[in-house]
Amino acid sequence: MLRSEHAIILYDRDQAIPDRLTRVTHKHYLEHARKMLTVYKTGIGRTRRELHGVIKNILAEEPDCDPRRISSFLQNSR
Repeated sequence: MLRSEHAIILYDRDQAIPDRLTRVTHKHYLEHARKMLTVYKTGIGRTRRELHGVIKNILAEEPDCDPRRISSFLQNSR
């Protein structure tokens, strides 16, 4: 479950619209997920901080990836 600091809310007039990845619009995130899994599978011996740095770099390349979304992928990093 995401904590409140990872929630991304867009406001349109008087409506609050939660940010969500959709299968159609964000299907390219599947490739990001594959890359992230590979990082963790091959990351034996590396620190959590190193692994999360690689993950951040993967997602930072994505133009529509809000920094809060990147943080939500790493929510258990504390």
